[in-house]
Amino acid sequence: MKSFLRYGTAGVALVLLVAIRAFEDTLFYDPFLDFFKGPYQRAPLPEFSTGKLWGHIALRYVMNMILSLLVLYALFRNRTLLRLSLWLYTGAFFIFAGMYFLFLYTQVSPQYYLAVFYLRRFLIQPLLLFILVPAFYYQHHRSKTR
Repeated sequence: MKSFLRYGTAGVALVLLVAIRAFEDTLFYDPFLDFFKGPYQRAPLPEFSTGKLWGHIALRYVMNMILSLLVLYALFRNRTLLRLSLWLYTGAFFIFAGMYFLFLYTQVSPQYYLAVFYLRRFLIQPLLLFILVPAFYYQHHRSKTR
């Protein structure tokens, strides 16, 4: 029963992560959703409200972070890994959000749109989860064999 609860919690959190992605158009303000779906290499950046964009990027990142931390804790039941993950998520947010807005305001040339695209993607997708789960799994099994 205990394993069922752990994996069930991780499964529910993953479903909620998918739901955030599925309903991103209605839940969040992001004028770049449609921009990057089209031929953006030659188009000018769309108009956007900085405060609203910043708030919605931060909200989505925090929602993804909380659900990702829940997945990590459900899978590994290790508070040290949870604290480390929280520090990694927090640090990554400040670094990548700073770079994202720096690129939006200083590098308006279309040659930098790909950098804006990937920085935005890192902020709105739970990509760290896909890096941390295998890393912690490897660490967990490596420490068992010693």
